[in-house]
Amino acid sequence: MGILKIKYENVRSIKNSFLTLSDLNILLGRNGSGKTNLQRYLNYYYENLTGNSINTDIFDKENPYNDYAKISIQYDLKSFTERGNLEQEMFQQISKELDSEKIITLTLIQYKNNKIIWSHSYETRKIIKYLFPIYFIDVRSIDLLDWENIWDLIGDLGQKRSKTEDTLSTELDVLLQKIYGDRYIESLSQLKGELKKSGYGLIPYSNSDKFKQLYKFIFGGEVFNYNENKLDFYSNGSNSFNYIRIFYLVLNMLHKDKLKHPLVILDEPEIGLHPTLIDELVNFISLNDNKIQTLLSTHSSRVVKNSMVLSEVNIFQLIEDKNTTIIKKVKTFEDSRLNKIITDKEASYYFSNGILFVEGTTEYELFTNKFLRDLYPILKRVEIFSYDSNNVSLDISHPHQRKMKIPYLLLLDSDKILKYNVKTRKFKVVGDTYNPLKNQELEREELFHYGEWRILKNVRKRVMGISKKVEFKFVDNTFNFNDPLFDKFRYLVKSYCNYYNVYPVDTTIEGVLINRENYNLFYEWLISDQSAYTRKDSLKAIYNMVGSPEYKVDLLRFIVEGKLDTLVPLNKKHLADFPDGVLKKGYTEILVLPKLKKGSGWVSDYIRYVYTGLEGKNKVYEFSILFPELTDIIEKLEIVME
Repeated sequence: MGILKIKYENVRSIKNSFLTLSDLNILLGRNGSGKTNLQRYLNYYYENLTGNSINTDIFDKENPYNDYAKISIQYDLKSFTERGNLEQEMFQQISKELDSEKIITLTLIQYKNNKIIWSHSYETRKIIKYLFPIYFIDVRSIDLLDWENIWDLIGDLGQKRSKTEDTLSTELDVLLQKIYGDRYIESLSQLKGELKKSGYGLIPYSNSDKFKQLYKFIFGGEVFNYNENKLDFYSNGSNSFNYIRIFYLVLNMLHKDKLKHPLVILDEPEIGLHPTLIDELVNFISLNDNKIQTLLSTHSSRVVKNSMVLSEVNIFQLIEDKNTTIIKKVKTFEDSRLNKIITDKEASYYFSNGILFVEGTTEYELFTNKFLRDLYPILKRVEIFSYDSNNVSLDISHPHQRKMKIPYLLLLDSDKILKYNVKTRKFKVVGDTYNPLKNQELEREELFHYGEWRILKNVRKRVMGISKKVEFKFVDNTFNFNDPLFDKFRYLVKSYCNYYNVYPVDTTIEGVLINRENYNLFYEWLISDQSAYTRKDSLKAIYNMVGSPEYKVDLLRFIVEGKLDTLVPLNKKHLADFPDGVLKKGYTEILVLPKLKKGSGWVSDYIRYVYTGLEGKNKVYEFSILFPELTDIIEKLEIVME
């Protein structure tokens, strides 16, 4: 595996958090959330494994009472012991320090007097640094035309520790003598002597430098090109992609023999890359036989999506909360098949500041409307996710399901919460676990907690009691309930669901837009030249047959595919037992008129009509009078975002 766990305590904004690593690990978070601190002080830890590089900025500035910063890393040496590498003399000491699982944890503690204390000896740390090197790739700082540090990587990883590695220079002299003869060796010796006599010397090569120069000789050159073209022939994006790919190629080839377990810190690899190159890069990182452990920071939904589709991945969300970095591991899917069907759209919501989940195109058209966003700027701060009543899509992106700290509100039609039975005249609680009233996990939590939970338990109990016992009858010759208990029932359902960030509208989104406060205005727009409705004269005649507001609201909601207060659409079956008369005639005739379909643009046209008609100084107030439930939804969203 490599590195199993990295833990931070009092390190800048990171109070007490840890990462449990797999082969591929992704960091998500807004700018300023702490991703840079996490990476910077991992590097700092490694610098001090064998060096002495004091940085006083490591401490938590917000808490002067903390007198230390602490970083611990857990390493898995199982693969080395399985191959017998730890039986070599140089590894005998570290073998004794492993636990039964062949794991070792090294801890750095730095005090405010700038004293650093390590949990293990220098020799142990030196071996760990050799076996588990880390490499930082920040595409913004790569020299895209000079890949000399690729040779550094080859030199660093190419050396395999051996008792006889110090004889390399002598063996090379013997080889050169065999090829070129004694005279060549004598000439080299004379040159060395003259340089030394003149006071000149050379700084000795490090082990990795020796191997770097040796590999350049073996490969027959040192300047990289691609497809026989110089690097300046290609775009920065292409060179960035090729650089990262060759970097991983070298690591993969040299990792095959388990010489080392490197960790690559890859910062925003998507910068400058065409989407197809992002796909290819993630494929290359994820699908190699000898996977290189990677900690990848990204703002790209495409990187996240491809990583989840191709590999087992740990995703961490970093949140800045009151100058503190909170690290939350995103919950993996219980059904692993969901990894294979996630799309860019669903992955993009992992980066959201807030999400309003809506069922379909009508809701999406409404909440992305320019005029509504001008009235309510909160809508510009959230993403509108239309999941098309597809719970699989909702499961993939829902913050609660994924254990992500993203504020959200789920907007549902009431028929996802309740169903009215015309025969029994009762409402039944229906739906799935996204209906809090059907969620058994929530019910158990309410049972064993106090305070707010106990209040919620009582509300749930009352809703269920009304549902089972109370009959709700239509007012004569209508499809409406004129019953204070019905209003109370609906209020209790909405209040309960709101607590769990679910907002059940009274009927459907069409009912939100066409209500008893604004139906005359909607009718005025519908028969105007600004509406695309084609049967205006027929609609006028039917609309004016009856003066009842309930009748008019029912007709207008039918025209836009809305539903009755009973949460079902108007149809002939409902009219079978209706008494003959003008009311039945109107309802019957409306059934044959064409409808304004979902996604036809009627919502945008209607909201524009309303917005341009707002004349007072306080347009938000005027709008709220016309659309009370819509205003309540947005106010709930504001509370959620706060």
